[in-house]
Amino acid sequence: MNKLCCLKIKSEFSLLGKIGEVFYWRIIKMTRKEAREIAFAIVFESSFHSEGLDYILENAAEGRDLSLPDGSFAKELARTTIEKRDEIDEIIASCSSHWKPGRMAKATLAILRISVCEMYNFSEEVPASVSINEAVELAKVYCGDDDPGFVNGVLGAVYKKKNEGTEE
Repeated sequence: MNKLCCLKIKSEFSLLGKIGEVFYWRIIKMTRKEAREIAFAIVFESSFHSEGLDYILENAAEGRDLSLPDGSFAKELARTTIEKRDEIDEIIASCSSHWKPGRMAKATLAILRISVCEMYNFSEEVPASVSINEAVELAKVYCGDDDPGFVNGVLGAVYKKKNEGTEE
């Protein structure tokens, strides 16, 4: 499994990366993919702090040159994911055989949380297939070798469960 750390980025924001890698991105307008990666880093960091999103964003702004405007997709995705964490964890638990969220690696769980949040709260803006694919891609970068398949399987089950609920 890859070890994770926070890296200071020479750009408009910082993100989570593998030890030893340096990212240099110049971002004029943030893409959804980049916003998801920032949301992932914030949600991942929130698993180590009980102070909440404002505390994490304040520290990120001071320590890592991260400034997200209100209403940005990254900030809204992170905020909604953190606010609905218990509900999201129940969905994940019901769709992952033999794995409760408390036993999952924190990076894997953060990826699952933001994708489930997207599927349930941003479905008009983001198709589920895009959310699942982006989650698998994040898992390939930030998680172990087996995690992308696990993420795909859990999110496929979440998608199926969500659609069964809407067909009634």
